[in-house]
Amino acid sequence: MSSNATISILTIGTHTEIMATLQRLIHKMEGYSCVCALTLEDVITQASRQAFQLVLLSSGLDETAEKQVRTALQQLQPHVPIVQHYGGGSGLLYNEIAEALHQQPKP
Repeated sequence: MSSNATISILTIGTHTEIMATLQRLIHKMEGYSCVCALTLEDVITQASRQAFQLVLLSSGLDETAEKQVRTALQQLQPHVPIVQHYGGGSGLLYNEIAEALHQQPKP
């Protein structure tokens, strides 16, 4: 990956501590950036401002909220993959991201 290329990830969830951890872990990955959204309004605002290469759904969204988020993202950025992140540590997170982006995980 070129040093100028950045993969932008939108991470969505309602637990601020978990979101802060995900953001910190993603920012540790060279060439990746992370924007967090805690509400549907945040999702719409962020997805209207910036193109993302991946969306991670984290914890705290009920079924209705998740459907609303997916519908909004389908309208705003229909080609961006949406991955459900279930937790389980940084190794799993990195593998989920790599798999979703069709890349090999970095050692």
